[in-house]
Amino acid sequence: MSEQQPRTFYFRKLVRDRTVPDYQEEASVVGMSHRTLHGIELIRELIAKVHEEADEIPVTDSPTKAEFGEIVAEIADLEDVVVALKKHYGVTDAMTAAASEAKAAKRGKFDNGDYIESITVEQDSRWVRYCLGDPSKYPEE
Repeated sequence: MSEQQPRTFYFRKLVRDRTVPDYQEEASVVGMSHRTLHGIELIRELIAKVHEEADEIPVTDSPTKAEFGEIVAEIADLEDVVVALKKHYGVTDAMTAAASEAKAAKRGKFDNGDYIESITVEQDSRWVRYCLGDPSKYPEE
């Protein structure tokens, strides 16, 4: 009779502060490779975590009670990551509030749900240079 071998799963992601100690205390976890990130490596992973948490927010027009709970939890996770980014950079709530107010005064917020599918511009438009500066974000068809 052969004994089953442990299985290894690769997370390769930033985790909350108590995750490593919690996993180390779990009897079924027989090994773990982990390290503490600093500097630019931490910044990259915090930004990746923003994307991960945003992607986990359920997309629904009429959430059930359970979905609403998940929405609240995922938005809280997203806010926690933003707080960590702010702390790393020394950005205060007052700074982000002022930046938000300034941008809202100049360009508005996201209340209307406006969505641009495409724009067609003259060759000498500033938008040509802007869009060509990031062709993966603004492709031409």
